[in-house]
Amino acid sequence: LEEFFNILNVCSKSDPPSSNQAVIITNAGGPGVLTTDAFENKSLQLSSIPQEKKNKLRQFLPAESSVENPIDLLGDARDDRYKKTLGIVASDFDAGSVFCILTPQDQTPVERVANAIINFKRQNKKTIVAVFIGGEKVSQAVSRMKSEGVVTISFPDQAVKALDAYYIWGKNKIKNKIGKILSINK
Repeated sequence: LEEFFNILNVCSKSDPPSSNQAVIITNAGGPGVLTTDAFENKSLQLSSIPQEKKNKLRQFLPAESSVENPIDLLGDARDDRYKKTLGIVASDFDAGSVFCILTPQDQTPVERVANAIINFKRQNKKTIVAVFIGGEKVSQAVSRMKSEGVVTISFPDQAVKALDAYYIWGKNKIKNKIGKILSINK
């Protein structure tokens, strides 16, 4: 039942991903790895980050950050890192979906990170899913993102599973439309 509601959540707030390529942006290595692991045996795949994009990320991320996929902004990441990283992911990139993972640290401006995600959603066609792990510390930000039409799911593996199911549905829907058009034209 939980899986069903997660899929409904994704379907009601976004179009299916335009490609099977996905990017993970996180401020915590552990949840980033859990999200990565959830892609096993899925139609969605982790996108390779082009070298040009890695170079742009290195210009503002700390040296310890990972610019691979998942992109690890580190625990002290503020909203500016999320905003700049989302901007790079949005531009000329084949990824159809973005997973934004956040675990709040003492210095994490949770509301401002949520605003960066909301603005990304407003300005881009990429499917975005926010996974904010932190109970009451993130509840207001999660509520705001929900009210602004951002898909929010509580756990990384559930987020990947729901978006993968939606991607497969969208791909099959397109195939069925093409099949009907071809049969009409015969």
